Amino acid sequence: MEKITLLSAPKTLPLGSAPADEVRTYITQLLVKNNDVPVDIAEKYASKWEIGQFSQLTQASEEALQRIFGDNVGLCVYIALQEALREDISKVLDKRPSAIISSLYWVV
Repeated sequence: MEKITLLSAPKTLPLGSAPADEVRTYITQLLVKNNDVPVDIAEKYASKWEIGQFSQLTQASEEALQRIFGDNVGLCVYIALQEALREDISKVLDKRPSAIISSLYWVV
């Protein structure tokens, strides 16, 4: 049953406080969706994320992810994660551009 879930693309990003097991599931989904990696291989690489919350994954550099997952897979995770973060920001901007612009006005 879980294999079917893994084959579908993540709909939203995990919360920043999401624990390591949710991060591993997310990494598996990224590798399967973006790189056509078989689920069992994606799970093997995702298991290298031993501890740490999702916020730590999003703050990791390309080099750090390459040290964790290996050069090729680390690069793939980094690129897919950056794309997902950009898409998430775009969705927020599309929904509430005036609220964001007005909040930026007060910051300046």
